[in-house]
Amino acid sequence: FAVFFFLALASFSIAQTSSDVALELSADTFYVKPGETFSLTFSMQNFLPAGDNVIDRIDVYFLDLENAGLEVQSFQGESWQHEFLERFGDDQFFASNVTSAPLTVVLKASADFQGATVNGFYSFEKRSGTPALKLPTDFSLTVNAVPLGQAIVPSPTKQALTPGERARDNTIMLLSIVVAILAAVIVFFIAKSRRQSASKAVKKR
Repeated sequence: FAVFFFLALASFSIAQTSSDVALELSADTFYVKPGETFSLTFSMQNFLPAGDNVIDRIDVYFLDLENAGLEVQSFQGESWQHEFLERFGDDQFFASNVTSAPLTVVLKASADFQGATVNGFYSFEKRSGTPALKLPTDFSLTVNAVPLGQAIVPSPTKQALTPGERARDNTIMLLSIVVAILAAVIVFFIAKSRRQSASKAVKKR
């Protein structure tokens, strides 16, 4: 039971952290001509209390851009660094000891680019204060290829979630986790009760 209680507390902390810190993408749908570039921006939402809002490390990963027909052309953002992980084919961006860390990445499409879906994730690590958790969050971009003679449609701008909306979403996530944990506890005790009944029946024989 103590294990289940700990899991419930951890789940609550995760939900709380998610509502306090996030990276918001400027858009999730882009249009680009073969051989040309487009940019996307991550803006940081940090609602942690003053004095306890320094994030030790932020990591952003773009997974296998080469296979999608894209490559990192450049990037801009104070404190950010970039590394290509050749073993996996992924691009990693990371920043340390920041409270606000916008990141703009410029991607270039290959000459024969035909459109792709780009997947990635980001995470925060906070080693002191509350909360002190690392939370991977997935993101996905749809990049449409535009023929060279055709005009590019502006990418629709995403609306950032308010703290209230983020708290609502994470409350739903927390309730789902708690329900799953309670279901596991019920199954555990039912199985235990059946084992005890079976054992008593064997002894009576």
